[in-house]
Amino acid sequence: MNFDKIDIFKADILIVDDSPDNLRVLSTHLNHHGYKVRCVRSGAMALVGAQTTPPDLILLDIKMPEMDGYETCQQMKKNPQLCHIPIIFLSALDDPIDKVKAFEVGGEDYITKPFAIEEVLARVKHQLTIGKLQKELMQKNERLQQEIYEHQRTEAALRDAKEVAEAANYSKSEFLARMSHELRTPLNAILGFTELMQDSTSLTNEHQEYIKTIHRSGRHLLKLINNILMITQAENRHISLNEEDFDLYSLLSQVETYWQFKAEYENIQFIVDHSSKLPRYIHADKSKLLHILNNLLENSLKFTPQGYINFRVYADTITANAEQEVTVEEAILIKHKIALYFELEDSGMGISENELSSLFEVFSQIDVGGKSNQGIGLGLPITRQLIQRMGGDIAISSKSEQGTTVSFFIKVDLAEKNDSDELVENPGEFTEDFLDAVSFQLSLETITPDMLQAIMPTQWVKAIHLAAIKGFDRQILQLIQEIPSSHSTLAETLKYWTNNFWFDRIVDLTQPLLNLPHSN
Repeated sequence: MNFDKIDIFKADILIVDDSPDNLRVLSTHLNHHGYKVRCVRSGAMALVGAQTTPPDLILLDIKMPEMDGYETCQQMKKNPQLCHIPIIFLSALDDPIDKVKAFEVGGEDYITKPFAIEEVLARVKHQLTIGKLQKELMQKNERLQQEIYEHQRTEAALRDAKEVAEAANYSKSEFLARMSHELRTPLNAILGFTELMQDSTSLTNEHQEYIKTIHRSGRHLLKLINNILMITQAENRHISLNEEDFDLYSLLSQVETYWQFKAEYENIQFIVDHSSKLPRYIHADKSKLLHILNNLLENSLKFTPQGYINFRVYADTITANAEQEVTVEEAILIKHKIALYFELEDSGMGISENELSSLFEVFSQIDVGGKSNQGIGLGLPITRQLIQRMGGDIAISSKSEQGTTVSFFIKVDLAEKNDSDELVENPGEFTEDFLDAVSFQLSLETITPDMLQAIMPTQWVKAIHLAAIKGFDRQILQLIQEIPSSHSTLAETLKYWTNNFWFDRIVDLTQPLLNLPHSN
């Protein structure tokens, strides 16, 4: 503490002593040091003067007629207006009992007469410093109390706002859930009837195209409704996991085959790299993993006009500390939880740096997506919510016109092969779960007559067309075997239609190439 700075504080000092000589000496020295001094000769006058204009400090003699210093001090300490003023006793009484009494009645200090003026000045400055610091402390405490009060008010307002926001969000979610349900009911009827009408032979080709357009638009609307419901569930943390044991190799094979076909059709090189240490059987939510992969691959293909897409998958263990580290092979043996890492790298349009931060905002579209007018900005927010629900996270790095890299991981448990549950699926065939996950019922949206014409000769097209009209499934399956292995997705799609007796789809696919009328 720099006591010199206290000197600039022109303190008001009240001296109470029945000796005029003492009053003159003390007032002269204190005035010389810049203090404002008042002098009185009795305790009664001290009380009146202090109440009229409270001083900053009082020098009080003990031995005075009528009202001594002890009583004067007691009266001041009982007065709320004066009790905070520091009092220094001045007395010729040097008995310890007198000094103790002085402190008991409320005195802050005690100076024995005859006094040295240097001691008086030092003790005065010391008490004024303490008083000034106490005053500052009280002011800071008052400000702190006010800040605490304001903070409490702000917290209360925030709690109220949070409750209002949560109530509004709940109402919004309830509204969306009810509206989505109400929309689904008539939409399912539309999709069902358009599915039936596509089999009708009484409609013209033009009307058939109208029906197909209605059906495609209906499925798109259904997907949009499902996405809105999913993002609502994610906001309310209601996403549930339907975990099961399944063959990861089979699932990745289906994903690779499907997107390899779509990439080839767009003249995009699709490169897949699976780690040799990847576990085959895992326990996780298969449908949500498919949703994540298909959504990210669809985005990558959509915004990659030329070049390549690299799809990499590998596994790593999850450890609590360095001492428990195990290899993937060891983790498989002891059924240790592992992390599956996925990475998609493309040579597409890329994303500008200032737009990366808004990629996962609901209904947000980047310039590329906005200019292409594709989607409403729900795909990536839903994907991230699903990944986080599965214990992982996602990161995207990109530069405009230089491509994009999407990396994410999920946590899974290891499973064992169970023949009774038929975990091992034929990797060359699409399962119904996979077809549902990628909305494989797009028929002419995915496989076009021009695509078929580029792959198979006219005679083959005519043969499968006639077999489909007559409903000869065995003949169709035999013809499918003639499709080159490089176009396995086309073969599996036609096989799936045949096994589900969707011969009309084969007829619709081949009809434009042969210019033949529908026959019974």
